[in-house]
Amino acid sequence: MEKILIACDKFKTTFSSQEVNTALKKGILSVCPTADIEERIVSDGGEGFLAAIESILSLERYPVHVLDPFKRISSGYLGWHPETKTVYIESCQATGYHLIKDLHPF
Repeated sequence: MEKILIACDKFKTTFSSQEVNTALKKGILSVCPTADIEERIVSDGGEGFLAAIESILSLERYPVHVLDPFKRISSGYLGWHPETKTVYIESCQATGYHLIKDLHPF
């Protein structure tokens, strides 16, 4: 039996890390139905970072308001891990290209 680890980052503006992993798993299983496949959500530190951390740690979510690149109020959240007293922040919630969607051609 083949053991396969799927750990893909998101495909910017199209699919999340989980969606990419799921599609790859489906494709692999269609040609190798006995494969033992594990999936891991990953992030390069930008969009999807908190989802990747939440896939391995139990975080408490706290909503926050941040200013986007145009100084508009935008909603986001931070993750709090009470056992380690660690806060996880995904900065692209305030600086990400998705906040300037009216300006880019995607």
